Amino acid sequence: TLIVGGTWQASTLNWNWQGALLGAGIPSVLYIVQNYFTLIAYQALPPVTFNILNQTKTLSAALCCYLLLGQKQSPVQIVALFVLLLS
Repeated sequence: TLIVGGTWQASTLNWNWQGALLGAGIPSVLYIVQNYFTLIAYQALPPVTFNILNQTKTLSAALCCYLLLGQKQSPVQIVALFVLLLS
């Protein structure tokens, strides 16, 4: 990075288009696809159903972090997830 390398030339020495596309292109395409499907769901589902499904996205991400990565949530995060579940 620029902070570690100190100069622009040192930071961009090993830069290439393939690395840039892999580093930024793939996530941006996935973000576009996700937003497209969100728009389709927003148009096709009743508002209450859409909001419930949209909020369960956060709960499922927290559950996957716990089950797949073994990353435990702090007590404050658990309370926030519980409040989200209640809403």
